[in-house]
Amino acid sequence: MKTKSQINILTYIGRRILISIPVLFGIITIAFLISRAVPGDPALNRLPVQALGRLYEAEREKLGLNQPIIVQYLIFIRLILTGDWGYSLVISPDTEIWFLIWERLPRTLELIFISMFIATYIGLKIGKKTAFKRNKFQDSMSRVILYLIMAIPGYLIALSTLYYFSATDIKLFPFWGYKTPGIGDPPTITYSRIIDSLLVFRFDITIDYLYHLFVPIITLVIIQLVIITRHTRSSMITILQQDYIRTAIAKGVDDKTVLKKHALKNAIPPVITQITMGFPTLLGTMIPIEVALEIKGIGQWFNNAVYLKDYNIIVALVFVYGIIAISFNLIADIAYSIADPRIRYK
Repeated sequence: MKTKSQINILTYIGRRILISIPVLFGIITIAFLISRAVPGDPALNRLPVQALGRLYEAEREKLGLNQPIIVQYLIFIRLILTGDWGYSLVISPDTEIWFLIWERLPRTLELIFISMFIATYIGLKIGKKTAFKRNKFQDSMSRVILYLIMAIPGYLIALSTLYYFSATDIKLFPFWGYKTPGIGDPPTITYSRIIDSLLVFRFDITIDYLYHLFVPIITLVIIQLVIITRHTRSSMITILQQDYIRTAIAKGVDDKTVLKKHALKNAIPPVITQITMGFPTLLGTMIPIEVALEIKGIGQWFNNAVYLKDYNIIVALVFVYGIIAISFNLIADIAYSIADPRIRYK
């Protein structure tokens, strides 16, 4: 039998999912408008280059182009939700977009998850230490550095980091591609190079892959580290001023216990939101990084699609980016409610 707490959190999750539905249909509407605004015939744009005339007529009927616009919109919703996104026109002719996205998306997500994990670990440590020593020299210097980095757009940080590594005389890390020539590829199981290589115990492929990803990972870590550190520090300062923290310090509880067991536990909920919502932000930052380093992810693909006017890919990626943003927003709400049960009752 479910407890009252479990019912409360399930009710809260249900409400957040219902709120996300209108946002989802808003994204689908934008994708639909793009598909109808681009030059050319919508049916012809979706077909492979070698499509025959009979396929063209069947595609027009499938899209409902001879029917009212509202019917076309409803058909578009069904197609986009079922992954029927057509074929690439220019970048990879005669290839289904669904296959291409699942081939590239894991590579982008791998970079984001690894960098976010590192940035979160370091950011929480720096944030809690500087908060405990607020207004001292260490805290003042860290704030100056944080504010300077925050004033710089994310894409400039990315380009500056890439330039720094490329200008260094000692070339410790590769700057292009994602593997050493001749090392081979793991069998395709999940389309994630890390997971697939680990599943078949090809640790050499895993290490080589992470070695090639070092520069973009460091770039993404810098971008997110600033945000996580700043919010951790602010939240920790608020908690450290609470009466129960002062009481613990007055009773002689050591600083490490105060920070780890008392302050950080209660300061973490607002930081969770910043961490989870940082994922959609990093998706935009991935575009210049993947283009500059020739990493075949969806960021590079989106850039190429815009440049080469591959409209089917643009429409599909607008939907994919939107789904990712909605998903992480939902994860942020759920994680916040778990960390702070009071939010479920508001």
